[in-house]
Amino acid sequence: MKIRIRILLMGALASALMLWAYGHLEAYCFFYPGIDTKYSPGFKQSVFNQVVVGTTAADLERKLGKPLLVVTNESGSQEWSFTDDGKCWWGDFAWLHRAAILSNGIVVSIERSIRYD
Repeated sequence: MKIRIRILLMGALASALMLWAYGHLEAYCFFYPGIDTKYSPGFKQSVFNQVVVGTTAADLERKLGKPLLVVTNESGSQEWSFTDDGKCWWGDFAWLHRAAILSNGIVVSIERSIRYD
């Protein structure tokens, strides 16, 4: 009986260590891709998928709400990021980057990527 308990405890410890290591590799989580992705309030992936080049800034904000971060580039274009890293408190996984690039208040490019940083 004691041997079975030891084997179960060793298995549980090994599983916990493997999960901890996996959670600190900045790996893509196939079971929950957005595990480490913070989303802006009002963000919906289905709505973001409908954004097209030519959408106005006002329409973009009406559909998705305010972005988490707005960065103005040297050229004057803006990157509106609707997602960011750091949601998962116990691990560091890859995250889903979703952003729109705007120039003169019009979407000129849409970014969808997986970030491993």
